[in-house]
Amino acid sequence: LYERAVARTAHAVLIRADDYNILPYMHAADTLVSEASSTMFDFLALDKTGIVFVLPHEILRHHDGEALLTEDPQQFLAGAFVHIRRADDLRDAIVEALRHDPQRRQKAQQYRDYYFFGLDGQASGRTKAAIIQLVTAGPPVPRPAFG
Repeated sequence: LYERAVARTAHAVLIRADDYNILPYMHAADTLVSEASSTMFDFLALDKTGIVFVLPHEILRHHDGEALLTEDPQQFLAGAFVHIRRADDLRDAIVEALRHDPQRRQKAQQYRDYYFFGLDGQASGRTKAAIIQLVTAGPPVPRPAFG
């Protein structure tokens, strides 16, 4: 289904299943269509609007049988990302995802504030400083147990 649609569209890219590094594509993409996978969090961090393709989440399972999703995809990033249930709705969803919507941007910021800390490109610097502090001062002294 997707292969045929992408073949007819010069500007669309379908990432191969064996291409595990999607970061270059995410930076180049205007929007992302996914079934509520963790890549949507990355897209949220990039301050871009994704499209959640709502699938019947009750039947989606990892290879070990564990549930793939812990929440209803219809509620996943609700208000910040566009949600669709049918492939026929994809064209309108793309238009909607690319449309400037201040309320959607505000909701996306609320999700970013909730899920992320320090989206400033300085995480490795903070990690280095914490490691130097631990090496220099030693591990923190354990506090007595409460109770």
